[in-house]
Amino acid sequence: MMRIEPRELSYKAFPASEATAVGMKVLPMNPDAVYCKVLHNHTYCERDGRPLHMHLILPSQHERPEECRAV
Repeated sequence: MMRIEPRELSYKAFPASEATAVGMKVLPMNPDAVYCKVLHNHTYCERDGRPLHMHLILPSQHERPEECRAV
């Protein structure tokens, strides 16, 4: 197994990735937006009868959160 050592990187220095997964959606983002929506423990699939969860941080497309639509 290959181990990757953690590194402290700024947003600008973080390496870009072209990696994708089946069914993955890439959302366009407004880099000037300051709000986001967080979905905790979102079930994304089931393996061996057990649900697998992840936390999602979804960027806002608006400067004001009252303009955001519910996800």
